[in-house]
Amino acid sequence: MIGHALGGILRQPSRFARTAGKRLVATWLLLAVLAGALAAPAHGANTAEPATSESSIQTPKMAGDSVVWNFGRNDDPLFQGVPQGWNRFEGRGFPKYVRIGIKAKDLSLEQSLTRFDASTLKWWQDNREALPDVPLPPPITDWLVDRYLCVELDGGQVRFESPLTPVNTRLQYQLSCQIQTRGLKHDVARAELVFLDRQEEELAVHSTASIGGTNDWSSFSSERAEPPSQATHVRVRLLVERGTDGLEDVRGQIGFDDIQVLSFPQLHLWTDQSQGVHQIGQKIIASARALGWSSSTSAMQFRLLDANDQLIASELIPIASTPATVQAGTKTPPANDVTSAQWSLPSLDAGFYRIDASLAGDDIQEHWRDSLRADTTFVVIEPTERESNLRKSTTGIFGWTLPDGNQGTGNQGTGNQGTGNQGTGPRELARWLTDLGVAWVKYPCWTSSRDSAVADETADVIRQLQESGINVIGMLDRPRGDLRLNQAEESHFDQALPADKVFQDRQSWQPQLESTMSRFSLNVRTWQLGAERDYSFLGRPQLISAIQQIAVDLQELGEPVEVAISMPWMDRESPTRNVSWQAVCRSSDPPLAASELDAALTAHATDSGPTGPRTWLLLDPIPVDQGVQEARIRDLVLRMATARTHAVQAAFVSDPHDPKHGLLRADGRPDAMLLPWRTTARLIGNCRSAGSLPLRSGAENRIFIEPGGEHTHNAVLLLWAPEPTEEYIYLGENARLVDVWGRVSEPETDVKYHQKVQRIPIGPLPSFVIGVDPKLLAFRMSVELQPNRLDSYLGQRQRMLLRFTNPTDQLLTGKWRVLPPENWQCEMPEQLWELAPGQTVEQPMEIVLGNSSRVGEYDVPILFQLDTDPPQSITVLKQVTVGPENLEVLVTTGLMPNGDLRVRIEMTNTSERSRSYDCAVFPTAGRQYERCWLTVSPGQTARRELTWREGRELIGTQMILRADDHEEGHVFNHAFTVAP
Repeated sequence: MIGHALGGILRQPSRFARTAGKRLVATWLLLAVLAGALAAPAHGANTAEPATSESSIQTPKMAGDSVVWNFGRNDDPLFQGVPQGWNRFEGRGFPKYVRIGIKAKDLSLEQSLTRFDASTLKWWQDNREALPDVPLPPPITDWLVDRYLCVELDGGQVRFESPLTPVNTRLQYQLSCQIQTRGLKHDVARAELVFLDRQEEELAVHSTASIGGTNDWSSFSSERAEPPSQATHVRVRLLVERGTDGLEDVRGQIGFDDIQVLSFPQLHLWTDQSQGVHQIGQKIIASARALGWSSSTSAMQFRLLDANDQLIASELIPIASTPATVQAGTKTPPANDVTSAQWSLPSLDAGFYRIDASLAGDDIQEHWRDSLRADTTFVVIEPTERESNLRKSTTGIFGWTLPDGNQGTGNQGTGNQGTGNQGTGPRELARWLTDLGVAWVKYPCWTSSRDSAVADETADVIRQLQESGINVIGMLDRPRGDLRLNQAEESHFDQALPADKVFQDRQSWQPQLESTMSRFSLNVRTWQLGAERDYSFLGRPQLISAIQQIAVDLQELGEPVEVAISMPWMDRESPTRNVSWQAVCRSSDPPLAASELDAALTAHATDSGPTGPRTWLLLDPIPVDQGVQEARIRDLVLRMATARTHAVQAAFVSDPHDPKHGLLRADGRPDAMLLPWRTTARLIGNCRSAGSLPLRSGAENRIFIEPGGEHTHNAVLLLWAPEPTEEYIYLGENARLVDVWGRVSEPETDVKYHQKVQRIPIGPLPSFVIGVDPKLLAFRMSVELQPNRLDSYLGQRQRMLLRFTNPTDQLLTGKWRVLPPENWQCEMPEQLWELAPGQTVEQPMEIVLGNSSRVGEYDVPILFQLDTDPPQSITVLKQVTVGPENLEVLVTTGLMPNGDLRVRIEMTNTSERSRSYDCAVFPTAGRQYERCWLTVSPGQTARRELTWREGRELIGTQMILRADDHEEGHVFNHAFTVAP
């Protein structure tokens, strides 16, 4: 420690000051040199003083430059106790009396050094004539004392802002700092990097994490950020904010130190469609451009990956460098050298893809390698006009809420270079939403008559959306443009007012909405009061009459309107019948699972009845950080399917541009959840639910029928299963497989039960079968086999009844026959039938179980040949259970310590009479069978155990339990596998 090295000098400063001669001078000069060395920046570091003048804003900064505040003497040259050029915000909630100042981390060291500086200064003054060549020494205190910015809490918030620093939009920036907290209970501290334009209007804010409690010095940093294209300078903002409970600390300290604004080169990567949506067959070009970087690097490494991050292709592309022009009047060239390369991607099927790119070269500094890497995403979809069996128009119930309007829909990452745009035009926005299957849009419409540009853009967007067939809901949650409520009380920290506060005073809001309603209410019929998940109306006295009055007041400004409000699913107290709002948007946080949503919608339909308000939903995906991708996709698809099975008018993603949802990235490019949402929305968004189909594989499924009444030609089958499996079934000649990524394929075919079938792979990730013949599905679902249980009367005839219906609007003829399972007999010949439209037929058949038939569940194939054009053949599998009625049988096995095998027979009698069985258990060939007698009383369970010596050799083999009820004539065979 320097303090220990100078300890002797500091303890006796006066004695040192009285020492004269060459030794004194040499020691003094040594200390001066030492102080100068300590003050010098580390090798390779670049520092710049904060600049606030207009001319300094125009001076570009180079990659690697940094602006540093360590709160030493350079930051407080006038000894004012606060950093020079910093400004403190004072206002409501930010009192002046909260103390902010520069302090030493080691007060005792500062006091000792201050005494030393005072003594040496006095010595220098006393000896100026004797030693005229000795200069005034620098204050050792300023070099050796580590200082920081201290905030001493006293029941208020703090906002402290640095001077302006120029930025170069071709670089990216990062804020880093040290923060220490002492004794905080409610307050938290953080720092922000704020980009501003030439008029000092804020364009973007990037924050560090917040910290509270008591913590030693810790490092914090913001994400690396690219300046908005209009940014000219940046500032640092230090914040101390009250807790979320609204309470503030009256004691405690917060320290800030080593604040740095670091600059780095940028690498931009994009494809030739700014929104990242490409169509199959289009040529796709990936372009990469390095900014603020000049080197001899000669290649760009590209990689193409699929939705599972599996490498598809890679390419090393030579790059071209374009030196930038030095601006007149600048002392150093700007960091504008451009290094670029392009890659023509291979032909791709529909799906979600990611590209990454990096500069390849040994001359790239290690701390810049992350800056010189970039990735972007894109999707490939079927051209809308060629999509086979997909909806060709934007219809259905699924939509998006765009809380910020037409923002973020372009390629934000390349806007500064002219390769994209900061948004899209209204026509492009409508086309983009149509391609993505968006059928409903909630759009913010509250504009000011003074801001004609925003009002005109809003009108144009609404017109283009409606011309594209998209339903538009107007949102009245907060003013846009230059219109604000409570303008006199507005501050940087003000949050948007809840809806009940906005619409509390008619005299306040009605004049400000006059231009909005008079302009848009002719085209927009339904209006939502408040933002998504704004439940502020709940609990309001006389809620029904209050909403009714708001609707009346809105209608006075324009055309008749309908209003919608938000309510949580858990709210069971608000009225649901005879209400004054026409729609209610239901939501919950966290979102309900598919089964919970199904129960909630069922209960809601019962509560509201047929005359209740229309039902809207928020169907946000599970946040990216709360589940693996496969589970999140399955959850979203199943919730969308659940919404389609109920009377839901519209279901929205609350903000698709929020990266946590995983639909779109922060730059507006596609993310992994976009295609699953689009595929589901386009395939079932306009279909009606038609139940489910019993499948031999046991896979879960839902059937959706396209609109078209009796003449519809297509149905959609949604399938999923916990584990990978497959189903063999015939669904029509036009059946096609579609996965959640939109890839369409033909199913493989096979022959089973003497008929053509299609192989349908099924797994945990939902998939669809499109082009399914709805009449075949309806015919399959009409087939019934009663009863679905056969008693264990071996060798005796048992009667069953086959029932099916003609679901078409034409006469239908054909024939059927049964393929009995092994050891079953069905001597009926092939049966002919003829049915009028809608007619049902019942045909009997007789089944005989052979002596070796076993109890259990059986799939009974019933083969139908339909005299259609062309003729069609289908197999319907009906499940039949064989076994004595009202008797449950359980057989367990176990190896005993002495090596014997124990077989336990357990029978439960649920009938009203006693049952007695002569039981025989037959092991594998070569071993003796064992017998026992078992009697079971009504409602009771009886157990018997049998043993075999040397049982280990029987493990894994199959044994047969044959039980004979001599009184009733029941004989059943029960097979089981021996387990240890």
